[in-house]
Amino acid sequence: AAVFEGGFGREHAFAVLSTVVDALAHVPEGPGLDPLPCRLLTLLSICVSAAGAALRHPPGVYQGLVRVRLMSVVAVNANTEDPERLAASLSLARRVFAVLRGEAAGSVEVLMARIALVIGEGRRSSAALKEVVLEALGEMCVVPGVLQELYVNFDCNLQSPNLFQKIVLFLSKSALPISPPLSSHNVRALEALLRALQTLSCDGLPPLDAAASPVGARPGGGASRSLELSAQKLTKRRLETAADHFNRSPGKGTSFLQSVGLASDPVTAGELAWFLREAEGLDKTVVGDFLGERDELNLEVLKTYADRMDFTGFQIDDALRYFLSTFRLPGESQKIDRITEAFAVRYFAQCKEVGYDVFHSSDAVHILTFSIIMLNTDLHNPQNKKRMTLEEFVRNNRGINEDKAAKKSEDLPRELLTAIYHNIQTNEIRLNDSASPADKGPRPAESWEKEMQGAARSHRDYVRWEDATGLEGEMFAGVWGPVLAGALAAAESAWTMQQLRLPMQALDAAASLAARHSLSAPLDHLLSHLVDLTTIPSTPPAAVHTIAETLGSSPKAQSSLAALAKIAREYGDVVREGWGPIVSVVVVLHTAGLLSIHPDAPKPAPT
Repeated sequence: AAVFEGGFGREHAFAVLSTVVDALAHVPEGPGLDPLPCRLLTLLSICVSAAGAALRHPPGVYQGLVRVRLMSVVAVNANTEDPERLAASLSLARRVFAVLRGEAAGSVEVLMARIALVIGEGRRSSAALKEVVLEALGEMCVVPGVLQELYVNFDCNLQSPNLFQKIVLFLSKSALPISPPLSSHNVRALEALLRALQTLSCDGLPPLDAAASPVGARPGGGASRSLELSAQKLTKRRLETAADHFNRSPGKGTSFLQSVGLASDPVTAGELAWFLREAEGLDKTVVGDFLGERDELNLEVLKTYADRMDFTGFQIDDALRYFLSTFRLPGESQKIDRITEAFAVRYFAQCKEVGYDVFHSSDAVHILTFSIIMLNTDLHNPQNKKRMTLEEFVRNNRGINEDKAAKKSEDLPRELLTAIYHNIQTNEIRLNDSASPADKGPRPAESWEKEMQGAARSHRDYVRWEDATGLEGEMFAGVWGPVLAGALAAAESAWTMQQLRLPMQALDAAASLAARHSLSAPLDHLLSHLVDLTTIPSTPPAAVHTIAETLGSSPKAQSSLAALAKIAREYGDVVREGWGPIVSVVVVLHTAGLLSIHPDAPKPAPT
């Protein structure tokens, strides 16, 4: 702590962090060494906590080390079968995000969307691993403002996944019991879901760390910034709907874009290229087939699509990996040729822009690109018993660097070909990305580092929640369906009053949020299901006299009736269609003689 507080100089603080990160990156594998990564991850958590705001200033001193090197090593350790190691990794990631926020947004995106949620949803993941993820999400949800910042910086960002929505959907799905009673997995999910709902109910939230203004945050904005973010979210929703249409038929997707004003008539190549780059939910196979077609519009879209890629600073195999991560390469050779040619032209143009003169022409890049794809297939095809060697790869690419102006052909540098070979050998380019990340095996830190750097480009203007308030209603409106489904299913499967506590608290928090933001649909939906849980309307007329006994012996019916009465009493002005179910319950209770007039109620006027 003394080092980071400045007593020994920033160079010593940097050395401490760097030494621990390097030690974690080079932990040997072997018997008796299992606790070592967890201890190093814990030590890094202590370092980050001790450093606090010192990691932010001056900008650039620590951020590169923490955001890039440390977080990529954390990703390697989080992709594990060891629950303790996963827990330590996610705890460290949460601490880093609390301190750096905007600077760590890209890393958080990769860790949450590519690792934590994938493990939590994975069929092959152990119950212990899934509970670690639920616990980590629960701890994150309780921090004031964190969900709001995830929403404004990810869900409202066209280039980022809907991280807030994905987290809430995962928690809601995890709350669904397979069979009664509730499992510990369901309970942890409900706890995290309740924390999330309670966090959304808080007004005037402070920053995640009020000690200092965070690095990478965009100042100011207020109501105007919130309106801008809402407009971005609306555009993103329309793009997602268009993607659903496009997956079934590119023509229908294009027509929808035109109908909502996101494309002109006739549509331009630039508009379609923008859509294919920005829309979430597109089927990568459909995108690849569309880009590979030879029609004039498709060829223009392919060129524009490639031209919008930024390969600056990427070695050719890394650039190709990034390019092919956005769609699935078709199987037809002519389509492959057209797509790789567009990539080669773009990559060569950017090489010239930055003065990288290894390649004499785009033809050389095109040939090497195709050769890399063949190498990737050869090295990672399980049916291939004889793998291509480095020497064979070098020999296959001799003389491909043709300089037409000088009328001569040269070999590409052997150092480049060697680096490409080893990169492909250790990290396959997933041409058919159908396997889940959990099934792909371990990835080196360099691979995670490059992915985090790519994700970070979408978060250069990080928005603090206090600069864009008032979006909680919009946030809840987008997730109330699965939230209520998860909590209601848990209540249905609960047998005792103790088991009912969490589901009913979650339903109460959801009702409060809906009423606060004048959302009638969630309240109407909730009331119709609460009435079913009471079993009162389904009581036959001949058995009305048994209702008191049923209510007395059923904790579920008692809790549901109490929740229904509270909603009618406190949020009745927001309820619309839900009054029908309420009245049906009142009629049955009145028939059974279970309703009495309150002493303070106004008496009817004499006739």
